[in-house]
Amino acid sequence: MVRATTGRSGLKAVLVLLDSLVLVGAWLTALQFMTSSYTRRAAETMFIVVGAVFIAIAVMRYLGLYLSRLCAVRSIEVRLIARATLIEGITLILLDRLIFPAFKTHITVREVLVGTALMLVSLVIERSMFRAIVRATRLNGSLARDVIIVGCGAHAARLTELIAAHPDYGMRVVGVVGDKNAAEQHGLMHLWLGPIERAEEIAATEMVTGVVLSAAAIEFADVATLVKHLQRRQIHVQIANGLNGFDVARLRQLHLAREPMIYLEQSRPRRIDRAAKRMIDITVSLLVILLTSPILIVAAICIVLTDRGPVLFRQVRVGRNGKLFTLYKFRTMVVNAEQLMAELQRANERSGPLFKMQGDPRVTRIGRLLRLTSIDEIPQLLNVLKGQMSLVGPRPALPREVLEFDTDLRRRETVNPGITGLWQVEARDSPSFDAYRRLDLFYVDNWTITGDLEILLDTFEHLLGRLVSSLQRSHSKPTVASIDPNVVALKPVNGTGEAATSGAGAKAPVGASLSKRASS
Repeated sequence: MVRATTGRSGLKAVLVLLDSLVLVGAWLTALQFMTSSYTRRAAETMFIVVGAVFIAIAVMRYLGLYLSRLCAVRSIEVRLIARATLIEGITLILLDRLIFPAFKTHITVREVLVGTALMLVSLVIERSMFRAIVRATRLNGSLARDVIIVGCGAHAARLTELIAAHPDYGMRVVGVVGDKNAAEQHGLMHLWLGPIERAEEIAATEMVTGVVLSAAAIEFADVATLVKHLQRRQIHVQIANGLNGFDVARLRQLHLAREPMIYLEQSRPRRIDRAAKRMIDITVSLLVILLTSPILIVAAICIVLTDRGPVLFRQVRVGRNGKLFTLYKFRTMVVNAEQLMAELQRANERSGPLFKMQGDPRVTRIGRLLRLTSIDEIPQLLNVLKGQMSLVGPRPALPREVLEFDTDLRRRETVNPGITGLWQVEARDSPSFDAYRRLDLFYVDNWTITGDLEILLDTFEHLLGRLVSSLQRSHSKPTVASIDPNVVALKPVNGTGEAATSGAGAKAPVGASLSKRASS
């Protein structure tokens, strides 16, 4: 426990240092490279830079930008950074009018505007990189905070599974407290530490830094007293209210006779929101294709030279309203990947209809690099331009997978599938089909333009985190399933040359059945 606390304190110190370095770079750039009629000495420049950095760090600390409970939510963190940037700019302008003349120095409004813009952009990028590295480290079991769950019912069991499925959030359940019979009924006896009346004592004995109250624990008569006692011990308390599937942005804090309550806003995307989403899709797709065209050409040449066969992989997927479309990707597998699918089914690491295999032997050497950097996904921008996909949305499913989806999960087809999405950035490596279902339906029920922008930023973090994890694993030798090289040498199947990692290719009768089912 001491190690966990020390690690989190060390993270905060590292973050303050990184923020300071980024702020120094932003303000030095603004002051040194902006053309101005005012001639400033080096000492004056450093005086302003040090002052600007000191003010920014103080404001960020005051706004809570060094509290994990606030920065854990990307949208809240970006909003607080923007607010800190605005306060920084106003403060510097006031200082220039009131204090700087006494030190015979000056900062122009133009320099303030450029400096705050650089501050905003650089802090968001720097914190994204920091978050990605921390997330990758946590996936290996480090930097985790020990917590106990108060409650032993079905909701507590779900919380335990949820925290275990997301180690990147930095929490580790060491036990549960509550009714022993309920713990036994819901498979939590291996974590049961005692009755809820001993929760404070158990928290102190286990030396945890956090307690999570499940929805059932709210019924405990002395829950308010318990929370107060835990907070006196400097233990963080979180309350899981049991409202699954609602975005935190839709929650409004209210009270009834000073009793805390939550009001749920309805989610009603407007036509202008849909139009803005389409405009962002087209603009970003064209820009990315233009900027990455040299990389795309090199990738295509490498595929041809290292593994003869088609450059692009085409596969039928299910789009909006159940319509079938052809998805484009760079080919990353051997040309007869679909023929090899049957013998790899035993190695499937996922539950439900999805397929995933760590170290899939069908992936080529150039394919591993393309997948690691997500370059293989860029051709899907053609699907976006054609209106078949969006930049952000549920993962485009295979027809054979959709046939196993229930009616509720089919609601994911009310929006365009996306190149990236909540499941891709939060649980892509999770074997749980429940996570796939939960996150896709969450997106459908709560999508907003700002949410899409947040997911795009999280995608950058996820990509960086994958690169960091890959470097961390490079020292250990991966184990992959063996495969007969004579089988690998077979010719391409139906000209596609690949089976997606998410599942086997669909046969014509299955696609026809789905198309008929979708149109009915």
